[in-house]
Amino acid sequence: MIWLNAGLNIRGIVPVGKTAMFLTIAVMCPFLILFFTGFIHTDFGVVHHPAAMKSIGMAIFTIMWNFIGWDNATTYASEVNKPIRTYLKAIFIAFSSIYIVYIAITWLALHSGISGSEFADKGIPYLGELVGGKWLGTILSIGGMASMMGIFCAVLLSVSRVPAAMGKDHLLPRMFTKSHPRYQTPYISIIACATIVSLLIFLPLADLIVMDICLYTGGVSLEFAALISLRKKEPEMQRPFRIPLRRYGLLLLFLAPTFIFVMALVGSVSGSGENTPAVIYAVIALISGPLVWQFVKPGKAQSPKLKS
Repeated sequence: MIWLNAGLNIRGIVPVGKTAMFLTIAVMCPFLILFFTGFIHTDFGVVHHPAAMKSIGMAIFTIMWNFIGWDNATTYASEVNKPIRTYLKAIFIAFSSIYIVYIAITWLALHSGISGSEFADKGIPYLGELVGGKWLGTILSIGGMASMMGIFCAVLLSVSRVPAAMGKDHLLPRMFTKSHPRYQTPYISIIACATIVSLLIFLPLADLIVMDICLYTGGVSLEFAALISLRKKEPEMQRPFRIPLRRYGLLLLFLAPTFIFVMALVGSVSGSGENTPAVIYAVIALISGPLVWQFVKPGKAQSPKLKS
């Protein structure tokens, strides 16, 4: 997907990156205050809570949802200086930060005396209120809003490039490729994607997670299929990114997340059944893709070229 921006003269990654850095600071500062306030309390005792999740499938879906999207960065890789080095460095820092924060929050929750149901319903701000008072719960809520804004900006940066590239390949109207006269960003595509994403807020979070993972798995499966196919047909092709595995290694790499997804899907459907409609909607959406493709592909799609 690194070819998506080729010839589109699209910018926008720099302001989004600066905004992300500012929002990251806004998110991490409240957590640092929470950790400091919590760790200086010596009267905490470890409390063992029963499992709060009714369905192991929903638990796995939630975990997968929190760690998806790393491949989205390839949609604007041509706008990044030294993308291989930059991405590896950024992913290492991001993963390390995520694990440290989650481990610290889990430790603090276990030692705070908060019940599992309260923590599930009221979240981290309530934990902060319990540890340090209402002031800490308030700033953690503000940090949560900053986190959501950062996610929104990052997702919008990646998904808005896809309609722009599809418009260039005549799979969508050409207006999606139109660039802003000042910022040189695909503003029609950005507005359309922002509108659709904003409307999704009316759906329950659990249903959004299930649908997102199902659709994401379908997309990643296509990426793996293309990867394995290109390794077979064009083994010597120059690639900006190259996974140092042979075909059988790539196949095992693909089967691992597929197995986890199947476990989550079976657990979600066979558990409480509350998320079964979301699974059905996602399956319908996945099936509709190949059907719609039959109407748009003849004589219209241009074969994209990988940018080395």
